[in-house]
Amino acid sequence: MLNVPLGNDLAVRAAFQQAKHDGYLSSGFNDQNSYAGRLQALYKHDRISLLLGGDFFSDSSNGAHTVTGLPYQHPDDPWFDPLTVTAAKAAGGANSDFRSWSTHAQLDIDLGGVTLTDIPAYKHIHGYGTDPVVGTYSNSDNTDKSYSNELRLASNDTAGSRLKWVAGAYFFREDDRSVATYFSNSRFFSFKSVTTNPDIKEVSWAAFGQATYSLSDQLRLTGGLRYSIDSKEASGQNQVFLAFGGPFFLSSTTPDDFPKTTWHHLDWRVGLDYDLTPQTMVYANIATGYLEGGFNLGSRVGFLPNFQPEKLLAYTVGAKNRFADNSIQVNWEAFYYDYTDYIVSVYLTSGNAVGQFALFNTPAKIYGGEVETIWRLSPHDVFNGNLALLHARYGTFVQTFFSTGLRSLSGKTLEKAPTASVQAGYEHSFDLADGAQIRFGVQTHYDSSYWTLFDHTTGSKQPSYTKTNVTLTYQGKSNRWHVQGYVDNLENAPVIATAAPPNTASGGSIPWVHLEEPRTFGVRVGVNY
Repeated sequence: MLNVPLGNDLAVRAAFQQAKHDGYLSSGFNDQNSYAGRLQALYKHDRISLLLGGDFFSDSSNGAHTVTGLPYQHPDDPWFDPLTVTAAKAAGGANSDFRSWSTHAQLDIDLGGVTLTDIPAYKHIHGYGTDPVVGTYSNSDNTDKSYSNELRLASNDTAGSRLKWVAGAYFFREDDRSVATYFSNSRFFSFKSVTTNPDIKEVSWAAFGQATYSLSDQLRLTGGLRYSIDSKEASGQNQVFLAFGGPFFLSSTTPDDFPKTTWHHLDWRVGLDYDLTPQTMVYANIATGYLEGGFNLGSRVGFLPNFQPEKLLAYTVGAKNRFADNSIQVNWEAFYYDYTDYIVSVYLTSGNAVGQFALFNTPAKIYGGEVETIWRLSPHDVFNGNLALLHARYGTFVQTFFSTGLRSLSGKTLEKAPTASVQAGYEHSFDLADGAQIRFGVQTHYDSSYWTLFDHTTGSKQPSYTKTNVTLTYQGKSNRWHVQGYVDNLENAPVIATAAPPNTASGGSIPWVHLEEPRTFGVRVGVNY
């Protein structure tokens, strides 16, 4: 990272990062070869502040691959993958290239009693891959362009004022174009290939406002509104190619166009904050939330239904506390989320829409609580600990399009919803005579078992696990540079990142899974100027 002041009003910051490692799977897949950079310039003069920035990211690797489990093909080595990169390249699938760049700005103008803020941003993403996925192969070429702008006015803090407020408008536009081809793992025998070409356009507008009024020196009332208008449209086609020991021929072409659909929604929020003591604040909030609906590719021709907007009514209560001269911080929160048309994602491995991700709606209720603690035992010792308890269940949920056939999931646990999660960490620092510092840290995380597929497919339940990371850091004097040795996932615990339903290539009953990193160790070097 490089920080350069250019006079009294202008400063420039630049950062660069590179990450490279071999594949975590025995086949050589799940590797990384990426680099990223960021450049920012900040100008401040009188009542004007302008931040300009841009960043980029690039990764060129063999790509990701799934393995079968649970049970894993080699229980002693869950990261074993019988497919090799060499074999996959020979068959046409072992390459992943991802590029993205973005620009952003923030302009703040102090107009006296209020501040005007404008935040425009643009992002461009392009990805190309020839990857083996879920027992088949795929070619994909995706381009996504998005632009957003937020314009708002906010009151400035003034002595004696009991009212604080913010109001503004938001605009977002996204154009997403992709070409995806799924094909069997042999080009010389009978196979079917499905190519989809969706071109999706999304435009969103919103107006919002929120105000907080101090009813007394200790009690504050907050209210807010947000009105959203979201629209989507898409055009594309499904093409099926067949081959019988020879070259491709086009079997059929099915248009898959969606006319423009618009959703309108008003969200609101009401909350109270109360200072019990100078070190303890309690609060309670009631708020609504909303996520626009969309199209399932293939629904235009009757393969799948479209999904509706997701709506949420959320209740939260909590407290923020500091004790022992602010050396101990304890925050807790309890929540109850009532979802209407909760959106569930599934990868289809059977039926007319095979090889596609589809989204479905169901009611759901989620409630739980969390406690977060930070305890500074001494100037050189810090402990942190978090405990989260969760109860997440579907409402009435009967759907005929599951890869496992017709079944009811009413009252079942949502995917990736462990009942209990615990996190704890400790760091100790040693000050050296020359001003340098050595820091030792350990952080561990525990999750109880949970389902990784929404329909509780046999073999998709992640067992409970712990993952522990250890670091040892040497920080040079004046914080100019540091060297850090680390070990991640000390237990070498296999943790499922994502899962896909079983198909014939996995034996018909064992799901496909992407695994998180195994035990890794290495050295990081950082330089600050």
